[in-house]
Amino acid sequence: MPHGVEGCEPTGKGRFAVAYDPCLIGARKVLAASGGELLPANHSRLDDGKRILIDKAVKTGLAFLLTIPVLVLTWGEDDIGTSKASLSVCFVLATLVQSIAYPEFYRPAISSLVYNRVIEMDMLVVISISAAYGYSVVAFGIELSGQLLETGTLFETSTLLIALVLLGRLLASWARKRAITAVSLGSLQVSMAKLASGEEIDARLLHVGDLIKLQPHTKIVTDAIIQEGAGEVDESILTGESLPVQKSIGDSVIAGTLNGSTLLNARVSRLPGKNTINDIENLVNQAQNARPKTQELANRIAGYFVPVIVFVAVVVAITWAIVAVKVRNRSANVAAGLSISYAIAVLAISCPCALGLAVPMVLVVAGGVAARGGVIIKSAEVTERGHKVTDVIFDKTGTLTEGNLEVVHQDVRMENVLGVIQAMVSDNQHPVSRAIADSITDTASTDVHNVVSSPGAGIEADWHGQHVKAGKAECWASTSNPP
Repeated sequence: MPHGVEGCEPTGKGRFAVAYDPCLIGARKVLAASGGELLPANHSRLDDGKRILIDKAVKTGLAFLLTIPVLVLTWGEDDIGTSKASLSVCFVLATLVQSIAYPEFYRPAISSLVYNRVIEMDMLVVISISAAYGYSVVAFGIELSGQLLETGTLFETSTLLIALVLLGRLLASWARKRAITAVSLGSLQVSMAKLASGEEIDARLLHVGDLIKLQPHTKIVTDAIIQEGAGEVDESILTGESLPVQKSIGDSVIAGTLNGSTLLNARVSRLPGKNTINDIENLVNQAQNARPKTQELANRIAGYFVPVIVFVAVVVAITWAIVAVKVRNRSANVAAGLSISYAIAVLAISCPCALGLAVPMVLVVAGGVAARGGVIIKSAEVTERGHKVTDVIFDKTGTLTEGNLEVVHQDVRMENVLGVIQAMVSDNQHPVSRAIADSITDTASTDVHNVVSSPGAGIEADWHGQHVKAGKAECWASTSNPP
């Protein structure tokens, strides 16, 4: 392997992931040495969320597809629901639903109990569906032998409980996917970059130190330092300031911000995937994955909740067994079936799924809503303590603006001057120029020529043989023809 390449692992058929040190070797050299092609860009976090959503949708749909026949056979006519054929079909379908539940409920609950000595909320779901399915299998065997039970199989209980819990988790995954899409800053990352030589390449193939061209009115591909040119950069996406920031040689520009009306040459200081956009996105990810105190409290409650519910279910089973034998004069077999069915009912209705989903979903959805409003939440604790906020202090007024400037007053002292101004600003994309152009109703003068925008100063043009300047008076004061 070339010097600087740290490893190469297969990720699929004909696909490899290469790890390298960007300080020793660049991406273009790695690609050239491999003799392969660069795979299409994707946003791994969004792709992971999509895969999880599809997986849960398939499992939920399959669970309901298998559950509906069980419900029809069980809740239909008595002679259909108790026949050996229908019981056999219910047994097969319920067993298939149990196989769907294994990776979703059994595996994480048992692993947490065995390796971490922690009783998670999934354990109550596991106990409920296991009890219902286990009792149903025993009852199925007894009824196949020709004996009728007063309390028949409960295959519909185990299958429907699994399907409903999977549906709840599917809805939670869907909400999380929407929130992650809103929070994602991947759209700010430009996919293509133009080198100073004029060659256009995939932004992922940039090297640290590459000289790139920043085209007018385009997003800046990655963090860089200006080497040639001067202009204004719109950094409102990061700072909230509506007015562009003046940049010149030696100044840093940030990935995802918008270049103004001038061409800039800059040297790459940080690569795409390791720039400011990713720093901010990592902060958001940490906030969403963090466990606040409320979540820890919910987990502790769940740890006590499961044993308590199991104890209550046992008490209910014993109580109904005694009532069935002593009060209703039922046989021991009938009393056992009746008491077990009531115990299973207690377990089923006590599954605290909402307790486990509530806090994480609040964090994710709150982060998504805030992101759509232009607010990035950097820690879970901020969301948790947000309801206690009574006052908000802003350090600069620019963060409170809408980003669209408006002309609030006009003082016209020369005839036809508005038409001249309209001609000068109509094709300029600076926020001040756009605001002035929107406020003037006069038709642009046709005698204005050679319009030039001077970053940080204003606009100048020729009109009726005169050189006209408009903008900041202090920036033009040193010239021979101030505005």
